[in-house]
Amino acid sequence: MTQITGRVAITVAMSATLLSSAVYSQAPSNRQRPSQDTPTFRSGVEFVQVDVVVTDAEGRPVKGLTADDFEVFENSQPQAIKTFTPVTIPIERPDPLPEGVESDVQTNTRSDGHVYMFILAGTSEAMALRTRYWMRRFLDEYFGDNDIGAVITGRTFPGDRQDFTNNRRLLLAAVDRFSGDGIDCIELANLMGMAGAMPNARKIVVWFGEPGIDPFTLIDYHGEVFPRRCMEANHAAIAAATRGNIRFYLFDPAGLSLPDMTGFDPVSVAAGLETQMNYRMLAEMTGGFAHANSNDFAGSFRRMVNETSEYYLLGFESTNNQYNGRYVRLEVKTKRPGLTVRSRSGYLQPMSSYQLPLERRPESEGTPVEAALANPLFTPGLPLRVAAAAYRKSGKDATVAISVDVDASRLSFAETNGRQSATLELQHLATDVNHKIYPRHRHLATFDLTGGNHSGTVRVVSEFDVPKGRFQVRVAAASGSEKGSVVYDVEVPDFSAPLTMSGVSLASSRETKTLVLRSGALRRQKSKVKQCRDSRCEPTVTYDGKLIAWGAAEAKTDSLVVPIAPTTTRDFAPDDTLAVYVEIYEGDKRASAVPHTLKVEAELRRVSGEVVRTVSDTASSSAPALASGGRPFTLTVPLTGTLPGTYVLYVEGWSDANAERVVTRTVPIRVR
Repeated sequence: MTQITGRVAITVAMSATLLSSAVYSQAPSNRQRPSQDTPTFRSGVEFVQVDVVVTDAEGRPVKGLTADDFEVFENSQPQAIKTFTPVTIPIERPDPLPEGVESDVQTNTRSDGHVYMFILAGTSEAMALRTRYWMRRFLDEYFGDNDIGAVITGRTFPGDRQDFTNNRRLLLAAVDRFSGDGIDCIELANLMGMAGAMPNARKIVVWFGEPGIDPFTLIDYHGEVFPRRCMEANHAAIAAATRGNIRFYLFDPAGLSLPDMTGFDPVSVAAGLETQMNYRMLAEMTGGFAHANSNDFAGSFRRMVNETSEYYLLGFESTNNQYNGRYVRLEVKTKRPGLTVRSRSGYLQPMSSYQLPLERRPESEGTPVEAALANPLFTPGLPLRVAAAAYRKSGKDATVAISVDVDASRLSFAETNGRQSATLELQHLATDVNHKIYPRHRHLATFDLTGGNHSGTVRVVSEFDVPKGRFQVRVAAASGSEKGSVVYDVEVPDFSAPLTMSGVSLASSRETKTLVLRSGALRRQKSKVKQCRDSRCEPTVTYDGKLIAWGAAEAKTDSLVVPIAPTTTRDFAPDDTLAVYVEIYEGDKRASAVPHTLKVEAELRRVSGEVVRTVSDTASSSAPALASGGRPFTLTVPLTGTLPGTYVLYVEGWSDANAERVVTRTVPIRVR
């Protein structure tokens, strides 16, 4: 029996799907070719997938079942199980790091993890406070190191939300911006429609608040006209969710409700009971569960994580394809006695009269790298590691230096005249919190590695310009049919502040097998997008650049901001030597007028805080500065004599003109 690998527990991220739809206009496709777990069926037959959670009498998940142990019924009619896959998601916890220290590297090779979508919408201000508290508890205690999440906070500005990330700090910041507003019903319908179209994915919505959906009206629907547009949109949302195998886990932040001993309000009691009934029925329709009238949030969190970590995925053919909007009941049974089976209770057929605007898809799949670039999550396949650091360009604008390490053993090599050659294409683009897309950079390289030894690393060093703010960078690479992508969060500070520090770039002295490529002269061109969500298409700008080897003569014409070949490796040998590159910027012109000294110090610390090595460098304010106005510092940190373990590289900068102004950066590393 084959287990699902990759991102099998996917939550529907509404913010990220907005981002995904924006990138559709740049990259032609987000569709994937059918895999062995997603068969293609003949016309007129619909394929239905159902997640099934099986537990024993003690509530523990049951492993080792086969397709022969299950029966599936659709509207009481038995269905033949065509596909069956047991799914196991490991629950990983991060290595303990000091507070405020987080990894600056992203990869598409990490193990399977949950991808949560947290909707915080439809509460009072008081319940918004409780929601923030319990969400913080969940992220601190149950969000794994291999998990990904997104936060949607009702009717708020896009910048208040958080797209897919595994960065707890960014998720918590979005949670803290929740004030209680509800979510627009049309937006919910559109986003569920797009999420339901995601292939090969377990999809989970974790909702704190009141969805404002009456599931009983949806179950009892017989084709009549809805009196309100929101009722029709809610039907479309749940139809997309149930047909797309999207589970809803609903949490009432009010917790346990105690009776008011001073009086009795039957209206309030009835409203509370109705809300709880709606919670539970909506969860049952989608296969999740509802946490209502209980203060045991921790128990519900554990149960949710367990259910989404161990389950079975069943698929069958259905000929019930008349789109009249009615509810189709599903039932999954097990032939083994003493076991409990949980799955969604059915699905809503879509109404042919309701069209989701975001259901439109690009006309063609495009190139492999464009397909990977369109993925709102990371794309496994061609192994990638990405690191990025922001440096001031001028004023508040920045240049982000980005390094991408590609596993050379997975490149598609072909023999020509006795030589092994491969072509590598890499693209990256950035989007801000308002989903504005910045110009796409495209790089190409053709190279050969003779002797058949392709076990090293190919590194691509590039850069792009953005203003201050929060950004997500999508990086995709392809070689032949192999492709992969990474989504990377970048925060650009206000470099006009009195004293600021750039990001940190690291280089290793031991990476002798790494072929480092950098972009040569970039050619700028405008092009019209072919697929648009809106009524008009905005022109986009792409940059085409030929990749050349680092240190080649042609590279002298390139103006990359980082003078070293920055590595994405954060796992070093004890005899390695690191080069640490940072820049210091002074925005206080009055202080800069007085001669002074800038100092940067790098400390290698254990996670306990013990300092095991210190190096430093100084620069005079009277010395020539960079074009950005910054002062460059390159520090050499030998690792000789360090014991294996986890360390933090702590970089600190200050000026003797004002010793109270101190800027810092931290990078976690490991010594083997």
